[in-house]
Amino acid sequence: MMQKPRLYIEKPQPPFEALQLSWGGWDAMCDFVKVEGFRGVYLNENGAPLPDEETSDTMGALVPYKFGPVEYQIAQEGDFIAKLGEGEYYVIPEESFNNSFQRAINGVPSRYF
Repeated sequence: MMQKPRLYIEKPQPPFEALQLSWGGWDAMCDFVKVEGFRGVYLNENGAPLPDEETSDTMGALVPYKFGPVEYQIAQEGDFIAKLGEGEYYVIPEESFNNSFQRAINGVPSRYF
């Protein structure tokens, strides 16, 4: 018997905390991301981390990644770092974040205020 495609929708997501990466918010980011291996880096024009001895005008952060083939995710200035679950951090590009999420107050979307 042949299987037929089924329709799926994304399950509702629980509220989560996120912080936008910025020069002025670096101290807050360091307090927020509590995972071994998290660190700031400078990025080249392609968004790749520079060697430790090099600098640029573009800040970034290496966010350790527990799942998948990479050891860490690269956040660029303006990206959001979201905390989901215990010690799980994810980089969400600014445009994707702004198109997909809205601020919640006590777990309620802000559009209701």
